[in-house]
Amino acid sequence: MTSSGRGTGTVGYNVQAAVDAKHHLIVAHDVTNERHDRAQLSRMVTKAREALGTERMTALADRGYFNAPEILACEEVGVIPLVPKPLTSNSKAEGRFDKRDFVYDEAADEYECPAGERAIHRFTAEEKGLALRMYRSSACPRCPMRAKCTTASYRRITRWEHEHVLERMHMLLDAKPEAAVARRQAVERVFGTLKSWLGTTPLLTKTLPKVKTEVSLAVLAYNMKRMIKIMGTETDLKQRQCLRCLGRRQLQPAGDPLIGTGLTVQTDGSDLFRIVAREEINRRHARCQDVCGNAFLADHRCCNSRQCR
Repeated sequence: MTSSGRGTGTVGYNVQAAVDAKHHLIVAHDVTNERHDRAQLSRMVTKAREALGTERMTALADRGYFNAPEILACEEVGVIPLVPKPLTSNSKAEGRFDKRDFVYDEAADEYECPAGERAIHRFTAEEKGLALRMYRSSACPRCPMRAKCTTASYRRITRWEHEHVLERMHMLLDAKPEAAVARRQAVERVFGTLKSWLGTTPLLTKTLPKVKTEVSLAVLAYNMKRMIKIMGTETDLKQRQCLRCLGRRQLQPAGDPLIGTGLTVQTDGSDLFRIVAREEINRRHARCQDVCGNAFLADHRCCNSRQCR
Protein backbone atom coordinates (compact mmCIF):
# COMPACT_ATOMS: atom_id res chain seq x y z
CA MET A 1 0.00 0.00 0.00
CA THR A 2 1.41 3.38 -1.05
CA SER A 3 0.40 6.90 -0.10
CA SER A 4 1.29 10.18 -1.76
CA GLY A 5 -0.62 12.62 0.44
CA ARG A 6 -2.85 13.05 3.46
CA GLY A 7 -6.06 11.06 3.04
CA THR A 8 -4.97 9.59 -0.31
CA GLY A 9 -3.29 6.37 -1.30
CA THR A 10 -3.49 3.15 -3.23
CA VAL A 11 -5.97 0.61 -1.88
CA GLY A 12 -4.16 -2.43 -0.57
CA TYR A 13 -3.44 -4.58 2.46
CA ASN A 14 -0.83 -4.26 5.18
CA VAL A 15 0.38 -7.65 6.43
CA GLN A 16 1.76 -7.72 9.98
CA ALA A 17 3.84 -10.57 11.42
CA ALA A 18 5.56 -11.27 14.74
CA VAL A 19 8.43 -13.73 14.32
CA ASP A 20 10.30 -15.77 16.94
CA ALA A 21 13.94 -14.68 16.69
CA LYS A 22 15.31 -18.12 17.65
CA HIS A 23 13.38 -20.50 15.37
CA HIS A 24 12.03 -17.95 12.82
CA LEU A 25 8.46 -19.13 13.32
CA ILE A 26 5.52 -16.76 12.81
CA VAL A 27 3.87 -16.56 16.23
CA ALA A 28 1.28 -13.92 15.34
CA HIS A 29 0.03 -12.23 12.19
CA ASP A 30 -2.71 -9.91 10.98
CA VAL A 31 -3.85 -7.98 7.92
CA THR A 32 -5.04 -4.36 8.05
CA ASN A 33 -5.99 -1.55 5.69
CA GLU A 34 -3.75 0.97 7.46
CA ARG A 35 -1.26 2.78 5.22
CA HIS A 36 1.48 2.70 7.88
CA ASP A 37 2.68 0.62 10.84
CA ARG A 38 2.74 3.31 13.53
CA ALA A 39 -0.43 2.04 15.26
CA GLN A 40 0.35 -1.68 15.10
CA LEU A 41 3.12 -2.21 17.67
CA SER A 42 1.18 -2.77 20.92
CA ARG A 43 -1.54 -4.80 19.19
CA MET A 44 0.94 -7.21 17.58
CA VAL A 45 2.91 -7.43 20.83
CA THR A 46 -0.27 -8.45 22.67
CA LYS A 47 -1.05 -11.14 20.09
CA ALA A 48 2.51 -12.47 20.31
CA ARG A 49 2.42 -12.59 24.13
CA GLU A 50 -0.83 -14.54 24.07
CA ALA A 51 0.53 -16.98 21.49
CA LEU A 52 3.77 -17.57 23.41
CA GLY A 53 2.15 -17.60 26.83
CA THR A 54 4.81 -15.34 28.35
CA GLU A 55 4.56 -12.22 30.47
CA ARG A 56 7.89 -10.57 29.60
CA MET A 57 9.51 -10.35 26.20
CA THR A 58 11.57 -8.04 23.99
CA ALA A 59 9.99 -6.69 20.80
CA LEU A 60 12.25 -5.57 17.94
CA ALA A 61 10.72 -3.37 15.25
CA ASP A 62 11.90 -1.00 12.53
CA ARG A 63 11.53 2.79 12.42
CA GLY A 64 8.10 2.58 10.80
CA TYR A 65 6.65 1.36 14.13
CA PHE A 66 7.96 4.29 16.17
CA ASN A 67 5.05 5.82 18.04
CA ALA A 68 5.38 7.21 21.56
CA PRO A 69 1.98 6.06 22.93
CA GLU A 70 2.46 2.60 21.39
CA ILE A 71 5.90 2.25 23.02
CA LEU A 72 4.44 3.36 26.36
CA ALA A 73 1.65 0.77 26.03
CA CYS A 74 4.27 -1.96 25.52
CA GLU A 75 6.17 -0.84 28.62
CA GLU A 76 3.01 -0.91 30.71
CA VAL A 77 2.36 -4.61 29.93
CA GLY A 78 5.94 -5.69 30.67
CA VAL A 79 7.29 -5.80 27.11
CA ILE A 80 10.65 -4.20 26.30
CA PRO A 81 10.27 -2.42 22.93
CA LEU A 82 13.35 -1.67 20.84
CA VAL A 83 12.31 0.69 18.06
CA PRO A 84 14.79 3.18 16.54
CA LYS A 85 13.51 6.73 16.18
CA PRO A 86 13.17 8.09 12.64
CA LEU A 87 15.22 11.21 12.03
CA THR A 88 12.72 13.63 10.52
CA SER A 89 14.50 16.90 11.31
CA ASN A 90 16.69 18.59 8.68
CA SER A 91 18.74 20.48 11.27
CA LYS A 92 21.75 18.15 11.10
CA ALA A 93 21.71 18.10 7.31
CA GLU A 94 21.66 21.89 7.25
CA GLY A 95 24.53 22.14 9.75
CA ARG A 96 22.49 23.07 12.82
CA PHE A 97 22.12 21.44 16.23
CA ASP A 98 19.26 19.02 16.77
CA LYS A 99 17.59 17.83 19.96
CA ARG A 100 20.26 15.20 20.61
CA ASP A 101 22.79 17.99 21.23
CA PHE A 102 20.78 19.29 24.21
CA VAL A 103 21.36 17.55 27.57
CA TYR A 104 18.41 17.19 29.94
CA ASP A 105 18.94 17.70 33.68
CA GLU A 106 16.22 15.70 35.39
CA ALA A 107 16.86 17.14 38.86
CA ALA A 108 16.52 20.75 37.70
CA ASP A 109 14.00 19.97 34.94
CA GLU A 110 15.91 21.97 32.33
CA TYR A 111 18.07 21.52 29.23
CA GLU A 112 21.66 22.57 28.70
CA CYS A 113 22.30 23.82 25.17
CA PRO A 114 25.61 23.42 23.26
CA ALA A 115 26.51 27.02 24.22
CA GLY A 116 26.25 26.17 27.92
CA GLU A 117 23.04 28.14 28.51
CA ARG A 118 20.03 26.75 30.39
CA ALA A 119 16.66 26.25 28.72
CA ILE A 120 14.00 26.21 31.42
CA HIS A 121 10.39 24.99 31.32
CA ARG A 122 8.03 27.69 30.04
CA PHE A 123 4.62 26.07 29.52
CA THR A 124 2.87 22.81 28.65
CA ALA A 125 0.77 22.31 25.52
CA GLU A 126 -1.06 19.45 23.87
CA GLU A 127 -0.18 18.46 20.30
CA LYS A 128 -1.66 15.47 18.53
CA GLY A 129 -2.96 14.11 21.81
CA LEU A 130 0.42 14.30 23.57
CA ALA A 131 1.18 16.54 26.55
CA LEU A 132 4.40 18.34 25.58
CA ARG A 133 6.50 20.52 27.90
CA MET A 134 8.15 23.50 26.19
CA TYR A 135 11.65 24.70 27.10
CA ARG A 136 13.67 27.69 25.89
CA SER A 137 16.45 29.96 27.07
CA SER A 138 16.30 33.77 27.43
CA ALA A 139 19.87 34.01 26.10
CA CYS A 140 18.96 32.95 22.55
CA PRO A 141 18.72 36.47 20.95
CA ARG A 142 22.27 37.43 21.96
CA CYS A 143 23.82 33.94 21.66
CA PRO A 144 26.82 33.86 19.25
CA MET A 145 25.88 30.28 18.24
CA ARG A 146 22.25 31.05 17.38
CA ALA A 147 22.86 30.66 13.63
CA LYS A 148 23.92 27.05 14.28
CA CYS A 149 20.91 26.41 16.50
CA THR A 150 17.78 27.94 14.97
CA THR A 151 16.52 30.30 12.30
CA ALA A 152 13.99 31.82 14.72
CA SER A 153 14.58 34.25 17.56
CA TYR A 154 14.43 31.47 20.17
CA ARG A 155 15.20 27.76 20.07
CA ARG A 156 12.25 25.84 21.48
CA ILE A 157 12.75 22.30 22.85
CA THR A 158 9.80 20.00 23.41
CA ARG A 159 9.67 17.12 25.86
CA TRP A 160 6.90 14.55 26.13
CA GLU A 161 5.59 13.85 29.64
CA HIS A 162 6.81 10.22 29.31
CA GLU A 163 10.03 11.07 27.50
CA HIS A 164 12.02 8.97 30.01
CA VAL A 165 10.49 5.83 28.45
CA LEU A 166 11.90 6.75 25.05
CA GLU A 167 15.27 7.73 26.53
CA ARG A 168 15.57 4.36 28.31
CA MET A 169 14.71 2.55 25.09
CA HIS A 170 17.36 4.52 23.17
CA MET A 171 19.95 3.59 25.79
CA LEU A 172 19.09 -0.09 25.34
CA LEU A 173 19.37 0.28 21.58
CA ASP A 174 22.79 1.89 21.89
CA ALA A 175 23.90 -0.99 24.15
CA LYS A 176 22.57 -3.58 21.66
CA PRO A 177 23.65 -2.54 18.16
CA GLU A 178 23.01 -6.11 16.97
CA ALA A 179 19.25 -5.71 17.58
CA ALA A 180 18.63 -4.27 14.10
CA VAL A 181 20.53 -7.14 12.49
CA ALA A 182 18.56 -9.72 14.49
CA ARG A 183 15.28 -8.13 13.43
CA ARG A 184 16.21 -8.18 9.75
CA GLN A 185 17.37 -11.79 9.91
CA ALA A 186 14.10 -12.88 11.51
CA VAL A 187 11.34 -10.79 9.93
CA GLU A 188 12.70 -9.93 6.48
CA ARG A 189 13.55 -13.56 5.88
CA VAL A 190 9.92 -14.54 6.52
CA PHE A 191 8.46 -11.90 4.21
CA GLY A 192 11.03 -12.70 1.55
CA THR A 193 10.11 -16.38 1.68
CA LEU A 194 6.37 -15.70 1.50
CA LYS A 195 6.77 -13.30 -1.43
CA SER A 196 8.93 -15.85 -3.21
CA TRP A 197 6.25 -18.51 -2.80
CA LEU A 198 3.28 -16.29 -3.73
CA GLY A 199 4.90 -14.65 -6.75
CA THR A 200 4.38 -11.19 -8.22
CA THR A 201 0.60 -11.24 -7.59
CA PRO A 202 0.59 -12.61 -4.04
CA LEU A 203 -3.10 -12.13 -3.16
CA LEU A 204 -5.74 -13.97 -5.14
CA THR A 205 -8.77 -12.83 -3.11
CA LYS A 206 -10.45 -9.52 -2.37
CA THR A 207 -11.99 -7.90 0.72
CA LEU A 208 -10.28 -7.93 4.08
CA PRO A 209 -11.85 -11.11 5.59
CA LYS A 210 -10.89 -13.22 2.55
CA VAL A 211 -7.40 -11.77 2.40
CA LYS A 212 -6.92 -12.59 6.09
CA THR A 213 -7.88 -16.20 5.37
CA GLU A 214 -5.50 -16.41 2.42
CA VAL A 215 -2.61 -14.96 4.44
CA SER A 216 -3.39 -17.34 7.32
CA LEU A 217 -3.06 -20.32 4.96
CA ALA A 218 0.28 -19.01 3.71
CA VAL A 219 1.49 -18.53 7.29
CA LEU A 220 0.33 -22.04 8.20
CA ALA A 221 2.25 -23.51 5.25
CA TYR A 222 5.37 -21.55 6.20
CA ASN A 223 5.25 -22.67 9.82
CA MET A 224 4.68 -26.31 8.83
CA LYS A 225 7.67 -26.31 6.48
CA ARG A 226 9.74 -24.52 9.10
CA MET A 227 8.82 -27.10 11.77
CA ILE A 228 9.75 -29.94 9.39
CA LYS A 229 13.09 -28.23 8.85
CA ILE A 230 13.64 -27.91 12.62
CA MET A 231 12.22 -31.23 13.86
CA GLY A 232 12.68 -33.38 10.76
CA THR A 233 10.39 -36.02 9.28
CA GLU A 234 9.49 -39.42 10.77
CA THR A 235 12.44 -40.94 8.90
CA ASP A 236 14.81 -38.35 10.38
CA LEU A 237 13.49 -39.05 13.88
CA LYS A 238 14.13 -42.78 13.43
CA GLN A 239 17.67 -42.08 12.31
CA ARG A 240 18.29 -39.85 15.33
CA GLN A 241 16.91 -42.51 17.66
CA CYS A 242 19.21 -45.07 16.06
CA LEU A 243 22.22 -42.77 16.45
CA ARG A 244 21.42 -42.35 20.12
CA CYS A 245 21.24 -46.14 20.50
CA LEU A 246 24.46 -46.66 18.60
CA GLY A 247 26.27 -43.89 20.45
CA ARG A 248 28.08 -43.10 17.15
CA ARG A 249 31.47 -43.83 18.75
CA GLN A 250 32.45 -45.55 21.95
CA LEU A 251 35.70 -44.17 23.32
CA GLN A 252 37.74 -46.13 25.83
CA PRO A 253 40.82 -44.95 27.81
CA ALA A 254 44.19 -46.20 26.69
CA GLY A 255 45.25 -49.38 28.49
CA ASP A 256 41.81 -51.03 28.39
CA PRO A 257 41.52 -54.29 26.46
CA LEU A 258 41.16 -53.80 22.73
CA ILE A 259 37.86 -54.76 21.13
CA GLY A 260 38.52 -56.45 17.79
CA THR A 261 41.13 -54.53 15.81
CA GLY A 262 40.65 -51.06 17.36
CA LEU A 263 42.48 -47.88 16.41
CA THR A 264 44.43 -45.53 18.67
CA VAL A 265 44.05 -41.78 18.29
CA GLN A 266 45.44 -38.83 20.24
CA THR A 267 42.95 -36.08 21.15
CA ASP A 268 44.73 -33.44 23.23
CA GLY A 269 48.34 -34.64 23.31
CA SER A 270 48.03 -36.42 26.67
CA ASP A 271 45.17 -38.93 26.73
CA LEU A 272 44.91 -41.81 24.27
CA PHE A 273 41.55 -43.28 23.39
CA ARG A 274 40.56 -46.35 21.43
CA ILE A 275 37.70 -46.22 18.95
CA VAL A 276 35.44 -49.25 18.77
CA ALA A 277 36.45 -51.53 15.90
CA ARG A 278 34.39 -52.58 12.90
CA GLU A 279 33.31 -55.83 14.52
CA GLU A 280 31.81 -54.07 17.51
CA ILE A 281 30.01 -51.56 15.26
CA ASN A 282 28.51 -54.40 13.23
CA ARG A 283 27.32 -56.07 16.42
CA ARG A 284 25.66 -52.79 17.49
CA HIS A 285 23.99 -52.49 14.06
CA ALA A 286 22.21 -55.74 14.73
CA ARG A 287 21.07 -54.46 18.10
CA CYS A 288 19.62 -51.34 16.38
CA GLN A 289 17.68 -53.33 13.84
CA ASP A 290 14.41 -53.07 15.75
CA VAL A 291 14.71 -49.29 15.76
CA CYS A 292 15.84 -48.60 12.19
CA GLY A 293 14.60 -51.52 10.11
CA ASN A 294 16.44 -53.52 7.47
CA ALA A 295 16.26 -50.66 4.92
CA PHE A 296 18.43 -48.45 7.07
CA LEU A 297 20.89 -51.24 7.85
CA ALA A 298 21.36 -51.94 4.16
CA ASP A 299 22.90 -48.55 3.36
CA HIS A 300 24.36 -47.99 6.84
CA ARG A 301 22.35 -44.82 7.47
CA CYS A 302 22.01 -45.75 11.11
CA CYS A 303 25.71 -45.07 11.67
CA ASN A 304 27.38 -41.71 11.30
CA SER A 305 30.92 -43.14 11.10
CA ARG A 306 32.61 -43.99 7.83
CA GLN A 307 34.26 -47.01 9.44
CA CYS A 308 31.14 -49.11 8.96
CA ARG A 309 30.79 -48.41 5.23
